[in-house]
Amino acid sequence: MIYSLEINKKRNKFLEKTYEDSMKDLGKFFKIKWTINKPNVFIIPSKKIRNYIRGENTPEWVVGWINGKDVYILDKKECGRLHKCKYTEERYAALLKHELAHVFTYSITKKRIKPFWLGEGIAIYLSKQTDLWKRPKELNKFLEYDETYGPGLYQESGFAIEKLAKKYGKTKLLKLIHICKDIKSKEQFNKKFKEIYNFIPNYKNFN
Repeated sequence: MIYSLEINKKRNKFLEKTYEDSMKDLGKFFKIKWTINKPNVFIIPSKKIRNYIRGENTPEWVVGWINGKDVYILDKKECGRLHKCKYTEERYAALLKHELAHVFTYSITKKRIKPFWLGEGIAIYLSKQTDLWKRPKELNKFLEYDETYGPGLYQESGFAIEKLAKKYGKTKLLKLIHICKDIKSKEQFNKKFKEIYNFIPNYKNFN
């Protein structure tokens, strides 16, 4: 269900269809048939209200986030203003699907996936933001982002996950996601990753 926090805002049929299509597509990937208590999506009209909801002076680049199964995204025009670019319907739809992908992974792991490059990479890849963003010539930064944010996290992680999915298949990626619910350290993650892919994460194997 999609809700606008702006008074008298008309229904957004495009977003409603995007929501339904995304839930169907993500459900197929994760093998989850979500029929009851489906995620709610709240459209935030301004960064002022965003900051109020989050209880902090939120960084400008944060245009969407989740809280459990609830999704919060800024209004399309506000996204464009903060990112200093035109937010097309395609780009805005990808943002919604990105956040819904986080909801699906959260439903499996019951926590935020660590390392961050894996969690964000999965959301970027599944939302097909890799088709909208500039492809790096070389992946050489994303592994730095285990528990931190930065440019390399978003510029590269989706393409890293794309490589895993295309080269090794969906089944192994899903197995890695499910394993993350029990991961408590980087060393443990690297060990489990190697059991699945036969290598410890390194730039050579992702390029």
